[in-house]
Amino acid sequence: MVTGPPAGTIRVGGYRFVFQDVRALVGGIDAGAKLGALPHAAIGQRFFGTAADRDAMQTALRATGVNPLIVAAFDGQAA
Repeated sequence: MVTGPPAGTIRVGGYRFVFQDVRALVGGIDAGAKLGALPHAAIGQRFFGTAADRDAMQTALRATGVNPLIVAAFDGQAA
């Protein structure tokens, strides 16, 4: 039985994201920003991100209408 998401996708809770698309969005806002995903026992995986100005990154991501789980990656909390 295959239980993981297809290659190149990230599963966070009940959502699936094409990882390259999300990374491209983040990189388009701040070329120095980094986005990754870590395993999480309850929700599959969890996004985490770093940016020079986390508040500006979150504001810009919200303005694009992106899923709040991606915005939360830049909240400064450890996974």
